[in-house]
Amino acid sequence: MPPVNQTELQSLICFFQNTYLLEGLDNDMLYRLAKSAERRLCQPYEIICRRNDYAASFHFVEQGSIAAFSVDRTSFQGLARLYGPGDGFCVLDALIGDAYTSTAVAAESSSLIVFPADLFRRAMETPGCRQVLLRSLRAHLLAPQEPNRIHLSMSAEQRLAYILLLLQTGSLGMRYVRITQEDLAVTCGIARQTASRILGEWKGQSYIDTFRGKITICNPHALAAILVNSMQESK
Repeated sequence: MPPVNQTELQSLICFFQNTYLLEGLDNDMLYRLAKSAERRLCQPYEIICRRNDYAASFHFVEQGSIAAFSVDRTSFQGLARLYGPGDGFCVLDALIGDAYTSTAVAAESSSLIVFPADLFRRAMETPGCRQVLLRSLRAHLLAPQEPNRIHLSMSAEQRLAYILLLLQTGSLGMRYVRITQEDLAVTCGIARQTASRILGEWKGQSYIDTFRGKITICNPHALAAILVNSMQESK
C-alpha cells in the first residue's frame, strides 16, 4: 500500500535521495514519487518481472538483492546482473514505456520500492527533471564495468527453466504452457532426450507436471532458483 503517514513518506524521500537515478530531483518531485510508491516484500526466488511483460513500474532495491537476466533466445548467452540496496533495475524499459528486456528474480528475501512508470515519465516533460535524469543515466552507463555483471552461457537445465518461465507469461499468467516436449527442446536448442530427462527429474521433484502438449509449472520459484544459481556457477 502507498505510505499513510509523514514518517513513512520522509523515509521514502530519504531513500530516493540516495539512489543514483533520483538523487538530483527536487523535493517536490521526490514527495510526489513517495506519495505514489509502495513497498513490495519478496521471498527468495520470487519472480519480480518477466521479459516481454509491459514495464509499468520502476523498481528500486531497498533491502536484499535482485538478479536480472537478459539472454538471447538463439544463442542462450547474455548478461546477468545482481542489484543491491539503492539500485534500480529494468530502469530504461520503464522510462521508454516498453516491454521489459530482462527477467528479474529475488536472489534472497528482499524489499523493493515500486512506483508507477507513467508518473515519472510525465515528470520528465519538465526540462530540469529531464536533464537531471539524463545526467544520472550518463554517469551510470559510463562507469567502469561492475563486478556484479556476469556473462552467461546457459546449460540445458538453465535454458529449459528460462524458456518455461517466459512461456508462462505468454500464457497470460496461467500455471501451464501449451507446448510439446519436442517443440520445447527445439526452442531451447537441446536434444529431445536431454529435455525429457530434465523434465522427468523436475516432475519427480514437483517442479512441473507434464501432459500431452502441455506442461504445468507447479513451482516457478524452483525454476527461478536454477537461474539465480547459474550466476554463481558463471563467476
